[in-house]
Amino acid sequence: MITYVKRYKCIDCNASFSDVNPIAYGDWSFTRTAIFSILNRLKPYNATYASIARMFGVSSTRIMEIFDTFVRIKRHSLPRVLLIDEFHFSRNSKYKILMNFENNLIIDIVESRTHDIMSDYLFKIDLEERKKVEYICTDMSFILKIYFPNSTLLVDHFHVTRLKKTI
Repeated sequence: MITYVKRYKCIDCNASFSDVNPIAYGDWSFTRTAIFSILNRLKPYNATYASIARMFGVSSTRIMEIFDTFVRIKRHSLPRVLLIDEFHFSRNSKYKILMNFENNLIIDIVESRTHDIMSDYLFKIDLEERKKVEYICTDMSFILKIYFPNSTLLVDHFHVTRLKKTI
């Protein structure tokens, strides 16, 4: 049985507050057992956020928050041919996806496409690992040569075509 933390609402001022519960997990409205159960239900490859949300009577967004908070997926090592491109999960969210161009496996997803965040991310990767990248297929971010000194930059044909249209 999954136990949720009790929430109370004042009928005078409509303020809400949670019951002090020693088995609750921090500021979450779930117990540790509930969080572990949700994460275990997410393990099968065909599990969806929506199906787990229905099972636990919460929103899909809440299940996504739990997943993002408690699951840390280790980055795969950089490949010989690296693809870096923008990816939009929604209208307002832009990410950079790093992919192995030879086998189409995702290496990592960076939660922002700004130069500062990408720079911090790439410099945290050991230089010896970055030197093993021979080719980078990307948009027209020529600054990438700084991070991958032994690589040849290949510009994505979509961006070349778009640039030709503006000239």
